[in-house]
Amino acid sequence: MTTFNSIKTEVEKVGFCVKYWSDIETNNNIDILTSFGLEMLLDEIQALDLDILPKIVKSSKGYSVASFDKSLIEQPLVFFRKHLPLNRNNRYFKQAITTARIAALMIKTDGVIRDSELIALRKLLYSLSFLSESDKYALFIRSVYFLYQKMNQDELIGDFNYFNDKVKIQIIRIAKSLAIADGRIENNERILLRNLYRNSGIPTNTVVRDLKKYAIDSGILIENRDKQELKFQHKYDILDETLDSVLDDLIEDFTGF
Repeated sequence: MTTFNSIKTEVEKVGFCVKYWSDIETNNNIDILTSFGLEMLLDEIQALDLDILPKIVKSSKGYSVASFDKSLIEQPLVFFRKHLPLNRNNRYFKQAITTARIAALMIKTDGVIRDSELIALRKLLYSLSFLSESDKYALFIRSVYFLYQKMNQDELIGDFNYFNDKVKIQIIRIAKSLAIADGRIENNERILLRNLYRNSGIPTNTVVRDLKKYAIDSGILIENRDKQELKFQHKYDILDETLDSVLDDLIEDFTGF
């Protein structure tokens, strides 16, 4: 069990803390299934200069969880420092949110969220020069929240296709950095990157080679597998790239009709 004070300590250390309600020990008998309980929870964390996602909002009907059909008991809670919300008037707002969502999907697509990936995520989002320092932290917290939410890849690709080639390349660069951040190149990561490549007009049969070169250039050692698995994986990559190349040619031929 953990307390709000220990959550505060974790937030001060790494910028956020993710817990389930069942992991938290409180001094008060807080029933977060009720409006009064949500008010008590909000008072408790705000007294520590913290905030929470999903967001707790107040209306004429009392307190509730914003834009969410589940109670707080059923989902991870993301605690973080109180800060200004992400500036929706920033003309790069849509780009920032789409980048964060694709980044989160790349991290969780292999089913495991590793510290090395979170460190890389923070560094990459903080490198976005079109955001203020406050917005960089807000976007990072939002991306951590996205890690625990369901995302539709087709919808994400639709948002991705809204941007010009320059922005797409920037998002792909971030996605590649996160794909290699844990020293592994997983199949689901390759699939997502191929999807991004395909929707950017980039040949998809270079994904694996690009990732390996990107890892070398970034000074990241890709984890070795045993020889038999490496041999099989090498054959799989070649076959996969060949099939992708054929598929891209077929799509190009089809769109010509």
